[in-house]
Amino acid sequence: MNVKSIFSMAIFLVFQIQPYAIEIGMDFIPEPVLAIHKILCPTITGQNLQGEKIDLSHEEQIFDLPCSLEEFGMKHKAYTYHASSGRIQVLSVVALAESGVFSSSTDLLGSLWDEGQQSLTTTNKFNAAGTCGTMGTYILNFQTKELRLVEYRAQFQCQNSSGEPSQTQWDQWPIIYSEGN
Repeated sequence: MNVKSIFSMAIFLVFQIQPYAIEIGMDFIPEPVLAIHKILCPTITGQNLQGEKIDLSHEEQIFDLPCSLEEFGMKHKAYTYHASSGRIQVLSVVALAESGVFSSSTDLLGSLWDEGQQSLTTTNKFNAAGTCGTMGTYILNFQTKELRLVEYRAQFQCQNSSGEPSQTQWDQWPIIYSEGN
């Protein structure tokens, strides 16, 4: 398959998702999802590609797959997939910069799916110790297959500290955005 065919195929696909997270290997990723992932993440689609699969229904899943190794963590892409129609959707999240400007990105950093809460939490460390960065919490809308931002925390100023931050430390970062406030 040549590059033109792959891009043509990507244009005709409409992207999709799931909520029961299990680790999967490359053999369990549907070929249309894998084809799109190879286009978006060409450097990490080798033989040992592993990710998470979240079952939304019998025919709909979310695939959360690694994309690239960043300085302080792994960047992921998440796709919703509808088996009978073949529709695929690349999921995006909203982030907030220190300037207060919102932006949308399909890059998920430090992604953690919570089946019970039907939510996704992303954590982006700005230094190795994790004393600064951002944490976003999103709720999945099952009808639209969109992730809605419900809380965004950020510690933009890094402190000299060693060791891995605990979840408690991230939970104590200032709330920059909270749905309903």
